[in-house]
Amino acid sequence: MSSFNQSIPMYLRTSNSITIAAVYVDDIILTGDDSASIKQLKAHLHRIFSIKDLGVLHYFLGVEVSYAPEESGIVPSKKVATPLPVHLKLQASNSPLYLDPQHYRSLVGKLNYLTHPRPDISFAVQSLSQYMQNPTEDHYSALLHTITYVAHTLHHDVLLQGSNTLHLHAYLDSDWGAENYSSGRFVVISVFFING
Repeated sequence: MSSFNQSIPMYLRTSNSITIAAVYVDDIILTGDDSASIKQLKAHLHRIFSIKDLGVLHYFLGVEVSYAPEESGIVPSKKVATPLPVHLKLQASNSPLYLDPQHYRSLVGKLNYLTHPRPDISFAVQSLSQYMQNPTEDHYSALLHTITYVAHTLHHDVLLQGSNTLHLHAYLDSDWGAENYSSGRFVVISVFFING
């Protein structure tokens, strides 16, 4: 077991696995990609706090948790560098309709939960969400691009370091040319860097 990361006290990372502990008062959720590490952390917590393992998570803070079979074969091995293809202009009806719109909605819904811990995909998910009613093959292709980006950037981290000086940089971009004006909407993105 590697040492506990003091800057983010809710996860434990080794060279080939990650274990996450979400704590709320006296409830703990343990998850990760290595069952041996989770068992080892459970045993350690039990020795210190005498915890009780309630098994597979079903409810937490009033939220029901359900499990679906994992979808296989969806992430291509080719890596991509951006959440959406560069110069992509999604439109409502520029390709045939995608044959399984429920599948499209399900995947976009799952990505929507990732926008808080992964703000780098917020614009992509917001763009893809606009077409959930009638997704096309182009929208699904862009969705697969975003899923590929997420799958290949799982271990990208943001390091926040302390400093005695404060430097604030702000950038603003209005994407006037990419949006379809028939919707009456356009996208404005702002990015702030502190000491970065």
